[in-house]
Amino acid sequence: MCWPRARDHHSFAKTTDNSGRINAALKEGRIGLAQAFDALDAAPLDVACETGILRFSVLGGEPDDGFAPVADMAMVPHARDLRITKLMPVAYDPDARAPQFEAFLQRDPAIWQPLHRYEACPKDCRRRR
Repeated sequence: MCWPRARDHHSFAKTTDNSGRINAALKEGRIGLAQAFDALDAAPLDVACETGILRFSVLGGEPDDGFAPVADMAMVPHARDLRITKLMPVAYDPDARAPQFEAFLQRDPAIWQPLHRYEACPKDCRRRR
């Protein structure tokens, strides 16, 4: 007499020799997209947010001619081929206000003057002194 569980084991043992199932298991276990670690987040100045990618860059400037490098930022759409692995869960709003930061800047002109030189200070912070 064969026990029900033994019959199931025997049936399973017979079907495991089936090459179709083995090939299907190998196909499902295959890695679909493998990338070198250096290919991920390759652009260190790209920042992904919900509305797109903020692409920061530094534009030339010749110190000998009296021109300092200037920071620049452009919004570009999301693209898988950039392989950015991190996302800030916020929407970029170029017209957003930061009242606490602006109040902090107003406490001392020595704080905001260097920031204004590099365009990091809100455009109207000098007028509110």
